[in-house]
Amino acid sequence: MNSILHEIPTMNPGKAPVRPHWLTGPCPPWCEAEHEARDARDDRRHMAYTGWVQLSLYDAAESVVEGEYQPETLGVAIEQHVENAAPTVILYQEDDDVRLTLAEAEQLRDRLNWVLEAAR
Repeated sequence: MNSILHEIPTMNPGKAPVRPHWLTGPCPPWCEAEHEARDARDDRRHMAYTGWVQLSLYDAAESVVEGEYQPETLGVAIEQHVENAAPTVILYQEDDDVRLTLAEAEQLRDRLNWVLEAAR
């Protein structure tokens, strides 16, 4: 991942991508977002979806797109608005999410590690 500049759409084909006016610094190395000058203020964020975990203890849900039953999942993402000093960790399922500061995510990781070690 290029921490200096993403492949950002440009009005100058064949030349290096142009950073939008509102993006005053480089993207974090984890950012997967494509930034555009026309992005609304609320959409000016660095984003990465790190994947999801299939939840075997839940009944499968019918997928609206495919019309088939799919396993329930818990997704994990990281997000940082360009005006914020630090990113937020997001756990999401369907339309619900839980947003954690990095310190809170570390606390959750420690609690999960304790539970896993205790259960083994």
